[in-house]
Amino acid sequence: MKKTDILAISPHPDDVEIGCSGFILKARKNGYESKIVVATNGQSGLYGDSELRKREAIESSRILTGEDPIFLDEIDGLIENNVKLRKKISNVIRMFKPSIVISPYIKDKHPDHIAISSAVRKAIFSARSNIKELESEMHDVPVHIEMIIDPLYSGFANIVLDVSDVWNEKEKVLSIHSSQRAVIDSYKNFEKILSYSFGLIHSEFFSIRKSILKDVNSFF
Repeated sequence: MKKTDILAISPHPDDVEIGCSGFILKARKNGYESKIVVATNGQSGLYGDSELRKREAIESSRILTGEDPIFLDEIDGLIENNVKLRKKISNVIRMFKPSIVISPYIKDKHPDHIAISSAVRKAIFSARSNIKELESEMHDVPVHIEMIIDPLYSGFANIVLDVSDVWNEKEKVLSIHSSQRAVIDSYKNFEKILSYSFGLIHSEFFSIRKSILKDVNSFF
């Protein structure tokens, strides 16, 4: 299995696109490869059916990474941070051996986001531990950052990434999720205001969990 530089883990089909697609696009311009993992197919969302949302996730992942995403087949709205989920995530980490893992911010208001965030934190620890029940060789993730999907939580960020240079491309990716237009329009309105408060045109917000880098911006 080919290694990847960045592994982005999304609770729902549009969360990575909202929270860190600018990061992925900037990384790709610098020669880094990414892989997207989607925990659910969005079957419990207010807009769009599960098959449509899955197609949207596949199409946007192909643009961002050149590949289909990995679906974990968890139930939207009922994700639990349990051994089964953590094992799935640990196995993916061991399989692709990423240098950077991106997951949701732990203090997000959405229960699914919190569950995935907590599961990823523990899965990263398990992936580097000598646990025989897991697949592939052990892997210690050098950098773990959490994406702040809801811009209203941007005050918790310790990384504000300028994505103005890739915003047009990000908008194209976001537009693929046409079933979520109301959600995405709301995000874009808040993002614009908050970016302006940081002196930027467009930005993404992150919180560092673990990093060998002094500043993740230096990655670019």
